[in-house]
Amino acid sequence: PPEMAKQTSLEKLKMKPSFIISNDQTYFDLLLDLLGLHQACPIAPASAVGIITSRVWKLLTMLPTNQRLQHRWRYFTLEDKEDHAKQSSNKPAEAKEQKAESASSFWKVLDTTSPGKLLYSLRIVKKLMRANYYSRERMTQARDWRKQFIAKGGFKYVLDLLHAELSDFGEQKRELPQQIQMRRGCLAQLLWITNWLTVTASACLDKNYLQYVPMVVEQPNRIDSDTNIEALVSQLCEGVDVSFVKTLDPERFMKRLIEVVLQLVGPAKAIAVDQESNEIHDDDIIVKHALQMIQVMSITASKGVSSILNDAMEELLANGLLLARTRKFRSRIKDTLLDLCKQHISQRQISQGNATTEGGDTKVTVDMSKPFHERVLELMLNGLDRAVKHPHVSEAYFALVEIILKYVLGTIH
Repeated sequence: PPEMAKQTSLEKLKMKPSFIISNDQTYFDLLLDLLGLHQACPIAPASAVGIITSRVWKLLTMLPTNQRLQHRWRYFTLEDKEDHAKQSSNKPAEAKEQKAESASSFWKVLDTTSPGKLLYSLRIVKKLMRANYYSRERMTQARDWRKQFIAKGGFKYVLDLLHAELSDFGEQKRELPQQIQMRRGCLAQLLWITNWLTVTASACLDKNYLQYVPMVVEQPNRIDSDTNIEALVSQLCEGVDVSFVKTLDPERFMKRLIEVVLQLVGPAKAIAVDQESNEIHDDDIIVKHALQMIQVMSITASKGVSSILNDAMEELLANGLLLARTRKFRSRIKDTLLDLCKQHISQRQISQGNATTEGGDTKVTVDMSKPFHERVLELMLNGLDRAVKHPHVSEAYFALVEIILKYVLGTIH
């Protein structure tokens, strides 16, 4: 009909069932409430609740983003779109007062009692803060949004959420597997957001962080060997007060990050077949971002951070690099340890004293006056007997030994 031909693309979109379901607030709120069915109906069979939760979440990820919630995040307001438009037409004094009140209570939008609701909001945050490198207008919009996010205390709030999720990780014994998986999704999103903001802001203050920018922006087609990373960082952070990054306390997170990584990666059983088929995608995402955060925070080379790394090194080598349950996990840990060695080689940070760490069934005293990479090599050489007993998983272990030996011998710099 002629009337249909005159419809705009937006009007046609609004007629689609998927758009109606995601943006009719009655339907959408019902779907979100179903994610917390295990709390609302604790006597319901766990298997049935699990199936419903999984299917509801799958449906939510297939639907367009809820416009009401996205509007609230885009403009940092608790008002709906229509109310927000009315508010902007008020007198300046009234608008300013309402804006201050909204800013103080805005973080209520993040429902931390429901992992499903929290994960949905964090996905919107990631979408809004992520830069579009192919559109100057969208890149500017994302930068302006991040500026507001930081000004309203978003970075501190994310750090608090991250600390809570890391502290509770592995302790949700009474939750359904689907809820635990959503919590892991929340942890992965929080790590991504933290890494992105930390690296881009830190790179403005210290050129040592520039090497990690391609790692966190995740645009392999946009960033190559010819890309001016420093200029890119200037674009991403122009007008942003990057001093917020100084509130990050590496010692608050380092130990728990290492514990979570080791919990996720294994160890594998001593069998003759690599357990590649058992890899869980969400676990790998958490491991990837957690290791990135460890690398970035290690640049500080503070005594506290160095002490935590030294205390965890033997377990990272034995249960991470050698016995992790997948080849990808072992490769990620090898690359992280190699990067840490390179950091300390370039910075020549030397700690004093001795540390005693477990090496197999015997205690190994490591000379802490040596450079970091030499201490790592010493631990690895002391653990060679264990590596020989597990030839099916020791490839990454011996590869790292070979590389560090070349540094020690001076054949590479």
